[in-house]
Amino acid sequence: MNDRILNAKRAQVSVDGKTVGYLEKIASDEYRFAYDKTYLASPDAIPLSLSLPIQNMPVVTEELPPFFDNLLMEGRALRQMNREHGLDARTKSDRFKLLLLSAKDTTGAVTIQALDEGGNVLPDETLPSEDPTAIVYETMHSAYAGHCPVCLKPGSIHPRCSTQLINSQMTMKIAVNEFDRQSTFRRLPLGASISGAQDKSLFKVTRGIFRPELPSTHILKPEGDYTEMPANEHLTMTIARNNRFNVPATGLFRVDGLGLIYVIKRFDRRVSGERILLEDFAQILKYMESDKEDGSMEEIATAIDTYASSPAIEKSDYFRRILFSFVFGNGDMHLKNWSMIYDSSSKLYKLSPVYDWLNVRASMPSEKVEMILPLGEQRTDFSRSDFEKFGLDILRLNKFIVQKTFLEVPTWVSKAKSLCAVSALSDAMKVRYIQIVEERSQRL
Repeated sequence: MNDRILNAKRAQVSVDGKTVGYLEKIASDEYRFAYDKTYLASPDAIPLSLSLPIQNMPVVTEELPPFFDNLLMEGRALRQMNREHGLDARTKSDRFKLLLLSAKDTTGAVTIQALDEGGNVLPDETLPSEDPTAIVYETMHSAYAGHCPVCLKPGSIHPRCSTQLINSQMTMKIAVNEFDRQSTFRRLPLGASISGAQDKSLFKVTRGIFRPELPSTHILKPEGDYTEMPANEHLTMTIARNNRFNVPATGLFRVDGLGLIYVIKRFDRRVSGERILLEDFAQILKYMESDKEDGSMEEIATAIDTYASSPAIEKSDYFRRILFSFVFGNGDMHLKNWSMIYDSSSKLYKLSPVYDWLNVRASMPSEKVEMILPLGEQRTDFSRSDFEKFGLDILRLNKFIVQKTFLEVPTWVSKAKSLCAVSALSDAMKVRYIQIVEERSQRL
């Protein structure tokens, strides 16, 4: 299947449907990206990536440029693609092939389509459709007894919350295979890619029904290999939203045969279908996907200074996010969990809404670091002075802003306790979650 795509050497790169350039495999150890001449002549041309500035000269590299390498899927979905197509994602050549197979619906606004020798887009040789008689539509029930599955406030799902999550107030359902329900999350829709090792898949919601189709509107994460992660992530994101962080619409639901499912609305898509430019800091700083844990918090700070439209505002927000991640045991904030987004209406680059925020230490007690990216050359045993030094000396924030952020911490802890009490976590996990938050906050 898809042999012509697998053998293609050249691809068209588009942003929200507009051709911006071409990616070419010259040899197994040489790749070239060049902007389209027509696009370069456009007065409103913007860079495909902050790591690929607008220029006439092509960019030639010995492996996939990091921007493209980081568009590939990870975890179970990647292993599935390797098996189905006889590929090995560890090789440079096969990573290019995987990109051509999976980059029609990526994180952000980019679409990549294989071209034949005549420069024509190659169509997918799609897999056979799933037997429609095997599909059943299961109701998505609130994961909470007497509380909204979106905002966690008392009551059933609130009309406003439902509209925020799915642009509708219809009862939510999910299409699953009646005979193998877990298969819903074993693979991504053909042509789709999303990063992250945790089990997840892309879904399109239409009239309240989630289907594994493109173009996707939501990301769904089921219960899986890690302890109580869906409930943990929804709780942490809800706490963050209640403390004025920029958090997309999320929800937690229970589905027969699947258990708990965490739902997040894609913030790189508009209701109109417009795709929004978004790139993580592995892409911005030119780290390959396999090196996403090799950067530092200082490098991100420098990139914000360099690329953000309002660096002082974004660095203040960055400092709040770092402190919150520490207090809530989120030690897995590698380069791909920090992103910048381009707002086409305001023409501003800024930090994206937050994502993948959860108390990792609660679900993974064996975690040995407090921050996967070093801050001041350390990854653990942080104290207040470490963060003060980072805020004042590295971010060059006003002392008042730094101290004001520390004053927020007791409010974060208070909100965590009230929301954790009504969360879907087990009693033992609730205790562990709050113990971690209290211990970290006391250090500050």
